[in-house]
Amino acid sequence: MPGLPIGNSGSMKGLTVFVSDIRNCPNKEAENQRVEKELAKIRTKFASPKGLKGYDEKKYVWKLIYAYMLGYDIDFGHIQAVNLCSSTKYSEKNAGYIACSLLLQDNNDVLRLIVNACKADIASNNEHVQALALNCIANTGGSEFAENLYRDVARLLDKNTGATLYVQRKACMCLLRFYREVDSPEDLMSAEEWSHKINDILSNEKDVGMLTAAAGLLGGILEAGTTPPVEWTPAIPGIVVALSAMVTGECPSHYVYYRVPAPWLQAKLLRCLQFFPVMTCFDDAIIYRLNEVLGRILGKAVMEIQDQSIPKASSKKGPLKKNRGSSRADAERVNRSNAENGVLFEATNLIIHLGDECNADNRRTCVQLLGGFISSKEANIRYLAMDAMARMATAASSSMTSKGSGPHLDWVHQLNLFDKYKTVIVKQLHESDPSIQRQALNLLYAICNPSNWQVIVDELLEALASTSGPRPAPSSIDKFRESEPSAAAGIHEELILKIAILAEVNAPDPTWYVDVVFKMLEYSPESVSEDVWFRVVQVVTGFDNKDADDGTLDIVQQYAAEKAMEACQSSPYPHETLIKLAAYLMGEFGHFLVNAGKTTPLEIVNLLQKHINRVSAETKCIMMMCYAKLLNANPDDKDLKDEVLLIFEDYQDSLDCGLQQRACELSRLFTIGGDAMVETTLAMMPVYPIEAQENNPLKQRIKTQGKTRATTRKQLEEAAATEGGVYQQGDVKQDENLLSNNKPGKDLNAVPGSSPAPVVAGLAGPAPPSEGSVSSDESEDESDYDDEDDSRPVPPGVLWKRLCVSNQGSFFQSNSLHINMKAEYGHGIGRLALQFINKGEDVTISNIKTQVPPDTTGGFRVRSTALQPNTLEPGQQAVEYIQVECLRPFLQPPRFLVTFDVNGQGAKQLPMTLPCVLTKFIAPAAISAQQFLQFWQEMQTGGREAMVTSQAKVPYTQYEGYVSNAFNFHLIALPDAMANGAGGRVHTIAAAGTLLTRTPQPGQSGPNARNAAVACMLRIDTDLSKSPNTWMAQVRITARTAHPQVSRAIASIIASHLLQPSPRQDQGGQ
Repeated sequence: MPGLPIGNSGSMKGLTVFVSDIRNCPNKEAENQRVEKELAKIRTKFASPKGLKGYDEKKYVWKLIYAYMLGYDIDFGHIQAVNLCSSTKYSEKNAGYIACSLLLQDNNDVLRLIVNACKADIASNNEHVQALALNCIANTGGSEFAENLYRDVARLLDKNTGATLYVQRKACMCLLRFYREVDSPEDLMSAEEWSHKINDILSNEKDVGMLTAAAGLLGGILEAGTTPPVEWTPAIPGIVVALSAMVTGECPSHYVYYRVPAPWLQAKLLRCLQFFPVMTCFDDAIIYRLNEVLGRILGKAVMEIQDQSIPKASSKKGPLKKNRGSSRADAERVNRSNAENGVLFEATNLIIHLGDECNADNRRTCVQLLGGFISSKEANIRYLAMDAMARMATAASSSMTSKGSGPHLDWVHQLNLFDKYKTVIVKQLHESDPSIQRQALNLLYAICNPSNWQVIVDELLEALASTSGPRPAPSSIDKFRESEPSAAAGIHEELILKIAILAEVNAPDPTWYVDVVFKMLEYSPESVSEDVWFRVVQVVTGFDNKDADDGTLDIVQQYAAEKAMEACQSSPYPHETLIKLAAYLMGEFGHFLVNAGKTTPLEIVNLLQKHINRVSAETKCIMMMCYAKLLNANPDDKDLKDEVLLIFEDYQDSLDCGLQQRACELSRLFTIGGDAMVETTLAMMPVYPIEAQENNPLKQRIKTQGKTRATTRKQLEEAAATEGGVYQQGDVKQDENLLSNNKPGKDLNAVPGSSPAPVVAGLAGPAPPSEGSVSSDESEDESDYDDEDDSRPVPPGVLWKRLCVSNQGSFFQSNSLHINMKAEYGHGIGRLALQFINKGEDVTISNIKTQVPPDTTGGFRVRSTALQPNTLEPGQQAVEYIQVECLRPFLQPPRFLVTFDVNGQGAKQLPMTLPCVLTKFIAPAAISAQQFLQFWQEMQTGGREAMVTSQAKVPYTQYEGYVSNAFNFHLIALPDAMANGAGGRVHTIAAAGTLLTRTPQPGQSGPNARNAAVACMLRIDTDLSKSPNTWMAQVRITARTAHPQVSRAIASIIASHLLQPSPRQDQGGQ
């Protein structure tokens, strides 16, 4: 039995008898009786401990341990176990520490009693005694152990302590336990100190066990995610040295596992390297050595595959010996393969992490190896190979997108390498294992490019078709569903989303996209979600694209309406999703079919009306809008009008309130509303803004795979809590962590202290008051108006700029009228109080009216109260309240028109713009530096980066005040190596925020609906090397957000305040 004292087992005869009795029990009831009897006896002995010797305590504690191992609750004997830890005999100390490790993990009060015993045993000269204490600490140690024993444990790793490697390995495990248990691990083990210690161990130590312990400690620290990996950069050279030694064969024979040198150590070291940002932490020498090491690993894998492909000579041994030898060889082959593959896949992950820094030969070899693994008989190998290849293809596509076309990219050749494996990948799509199916789908989605997209989409459609049969009549649905389940039925929704995205992005013309969508509705209508068919509506309706051809759009709309009519005609029982889409398309564009003579409006109504009793109230409302639009387009068709009005009348008594309201409204519209009202209400839908084309909501539902597999424990837990490859409608994808930092009721723009934000010249992004406004020229120098006591009125343009970076101040000044503003922002809402004051003498201001012209972009919603009174005598004042809600990203803030009459001399107009720029609706997001770096890396692709570079207009020492107070970002405490990079020649500021809107997330409604938000990351780099004058330094402002339009707006707004005019702007990725 493990842990028993060395020597004759008969020295504890009572324990031997007890174990034997338990084993001989005929049933569970007999075992319970025997254990309860023994526990009662031990309890009695411990109740009167006067005559109890150390030997007896040890024996009874072992019995308690054995009973605990059998699953019985042990709620006594804890003090006796603690007492044994202080014994001078090794066997008794061993029993005490093991009992404490097993029985006291949740009993912290009793555990405190062994702290001193552990402290004394750590200082012992006997390595076995030290090991007992360290084992106990590593299993049970909490924050109190860390506070009292950290220095003692850490001292064991010092060179001058003389601790053996055996003890030092266990000390590493204890330190990792401390790091995970304390509240502030970065204070307990500072990266500045321990990165050098770990680097020293990895660089100089030859013992593989010690290297594995040190690598495990570093890996655990990086996985904890409490400090940015950048702070542990000094440990990188040691990692590379240790890894190179293992790969080149500098490993003792007893650590070689089936001819693989220390595979666990190699895997740990490769994983550690993936935590470090490449551009920040890896210099040229490190990159060169890593490429060399990776080349060796890949070369060994290629040679091994070649050896396996060579046929072996047949054995001449007898059948029995042959079978035994074959099974042994098979077992060895499997074990060796597992070890080699473990190292190889971690090497692949590092190659993907290195990206462009990894040399071309290694990337090509890696793709070829992964392509071979996809055909493996083992499902785990196929899964890992497809996962790695998908991430590699995504990295290749991102590199091409960010750098553009050119001879510098070997990635182009790599993307072409993926094509040769399409057939094998498609076969995996028909596997019975859902995880294999999903990885195959991810890989096909990742390798799709302009040269192969049509083949891939056709294959995906074929896979979707193979999972579905002809739709049955409702009476036979149950029988139909009992048929054999299809191969990829479990990933239908994800399959449809990705087909829709690829078809829209790559289709030569929208009619091909329409065909694909109707095929999906034919094959698997149940899996076509609301956002899919609504995206079809957007594409067919069109976007506000100046390059679009109106004639082509008309052809697409007619084609879509025709396909909708054919789909409804061909199926006796069309799915409800198809009916929704068909009703919308035929209602909006049915006039094309009528004009072409393909049908009549009444036939369309009758076609849809056949299915009205099978659909929900929501779909019925869409159908009635279709009928109304058809009637509006054909007002002279008497039969159509009678039929449609009769349908409206039938549903005016519906029990569904929404359906009843829709029927009543439409009926009254046609009976008492004039032609102008009908035409205005039922006019064709306008095209969608161009931003809707750029920001496909379907793409936001796809769970993008990270470039690296080095993730923190928290990220792993979050990933394990979600299933599938897509987000459900309404889930927050990028911004949930950021939103959690925004506390309700907090003034998101409150500036500490009473002083306003600094005032600078420049226009904050959006346009100034429109032409005809009384504002001065926007280039006017604001320095002339800095004196608040100056009697001259300050031009409105200057006042507007000030209010863009503060929440209180003057909005308009003239000799007679002053308008002051006070604002507060939070949760996507801005509340403004405008104070109108008559500053004139013997002046009466009358007929004051304010108006906010309607927003045509849908970016915001404005509500205001009436100004009372609307006539101001000298010295009199009135207040108007305005509420602005951010609905979506916008560039132009709300317009504001004020008209008034001075002494009856005629109305004057003030065309103005409310200073509600986009940054006003940003809330600070208090995230760590590591979280910032992770978001920053994830947002580098997809056009989500905007960059502005120019000379500084404001000293860089004031930037932090602007970023936090004026633009409402949370400043990130970067490591000194990043905040003052290039030897102090580059000063960097990083910040995070969340753009909050009042638009519910897709699929959510009601008072508990969660509103959409956009994660925003900001970085400002100031180059101090070229100019010692901080006013003339070169500055680069980079904004990365989850929404490309937000990135551009934020970069433009901030640059207008901090940089000189006419900056060079780059909207692409780095």
